[in-house]
Amino acid sequence: MPRITVNPYEHAPPDFQGPAFALARTAIAQANGGTEEEASQALADQWTEQNDLAKQAWDAQVAEDQEAADLAERERAEREAAANAEEERENAKARPKVPSYTQDQTISDEQDLHTDYDVLVKLRNYKYTELWYHGADGRRLATSLAISRGDDTMVLAKEGEGLSIKHTSSARLARHCVPDRDLTWDQFTIAKGGLLEDMARVGWEPSIIRDFALLFYKMDGHGIRYQPYGNACLLIYMDEIRKNWHLSYELDIKNKPKPNEGLMFNPGNLNETRLARIVTTYLQSQAYDALAGQ
Repeated sequence: MPRITVNPYEHAPPDFQGPAFALARTAIAQANGGTEEEASQALADQWTEQNDLAKQAWDAQVAEDQEAADLAERERAEREAAANAEEERENAKARPKVPSYTQDQTISDEQDLHTDYDVLVKLRNYKYTELWYHGADGRRLATSLAISRGDDTMVLAKEGEGLSIKHTSSARLARHCVPDRDLTWDQFTIAKGGLLEDMARVGWEPSIIRDFALLFYKMDGHGIRYQPYGNACLLIYMDEIRKNWHLSYELDIKNKPKPNEGLMFNPGNLNETRLARIVTTYLQSQAYDALAGQ
């Protein structure tokens, strides 16, 4: 049905008694055998009937328009509500988690020191990490930087022969790192416990953790420690063993060797021949330095 464009309620009936309808009145009067007044009334009745039908159609159209408008408004409101809900969800994700604690909770008795996050990520992926990061000095500085860094940013930092992406706080921390072989024995004693603790924290296999614990145990009780060069040589040995273990893991992952044909080894099996070679090299280096200093 074509759309009604003119409101029939605004229509006024024509003057059926006027000269414009004279011919129509005469024709109707002759056809019906009535008077022109009756013909005029018949024209008015006919117009009223048609106008009433037009009003009904108009009312139906208005009702349909209102229903369509109501539906459009509901859909718009639903879209707006969905958009607001999505915005609220996104805001909730970005909103910091509200601190939660009970009223009777008190700070722990001991100072909580944490290993740097980027170091733990490397360790979780079986990457080599210096012992210093897991010791008292490394954890203390990492905790201090983590508290003061605020919104940390990422930077490219040199790592070995390549580059890696680190937090700026981790990059600053790396400047203070002491290589394993240059640690004091006291630093090593504390850091080895921290390393074993962090291995467990990031999900290393308990059997592997026990093998490294065995390495440290054998170092502690080795007879070479009674010699003036003993601690230094054991630290060099430990440095070589740990680096080679992680390198062997990387190569085995890359090359996928057959069972029992890989480069991996048990770090808890102390190689006395290798240690003796390290002692010889160390003493020769000390002797050379002494001669060079004369």
